[in-house]
Amino acid sequence: MPTDLLTTPTFLATTLPCLVLLAYAAGSDIANRRIPNWVSLAILLLAGLRFLLTGADPLVPLLLAAIVFAVGFLLFLTKLLGAGDSKLAAVLVLFLEPAAVPTFLFVMSIAGGILALFTVSKGLIPKVFPQTTPGSGPEGSPEGRALSQGLPYGVAIAAGGIFALLSFEPGIREWVYALLSS
Repeated sequence: MPTDLLTTPTFLATTLPCLVLLAYAAGSDIANRRIPNWVSLAILLLAGLRFLLTGADPLVPLLLAAIVFAVGFLLFLTKLLGAGDSKLAAVLVLFLEPAAVPTFLFVMSIAGGILALFTVSKGLIPKVFPQTTPGSGPEGSPEGRALSQGLPYGVAIAAGGIFALLSFEPGIREWVYALLSS
């Protein structure tokens, strides 16, 4: 079984921590409806380290990340996506191989749709979009901010990112096939 993947500097120093950070971001978004800025900053730093370790040209990833951030910012302005979601998606695009970005966006969209359907089917939609009006409680109180509670889209971003990382990381596919075939 190819185990050298698990000991490569790039995997240990960048990919593995990124996978952990994505899982943390999803959990934080579920629990608090917030993705801490330090998570996005850490993934940004890991992307920089990844460029140093691999010697890859950062121009195309930077352009793709700028496009994703611009779209995310527009969605944030229209209150369709949270600021943390926009930042996380953009830095994750910077971290991924450019060939993995369409897969990331596709899986993220599918996971977001499944998340929305699950929320509706379980009757959680009133908790996500409660019937309160702005100003119905003191600012900062649960009643006053109830309308700002949306879907924890960080879960969908993390799912897309983890899938793209595991699909495109050099050696992972072979490692998974070897693990499953033994």
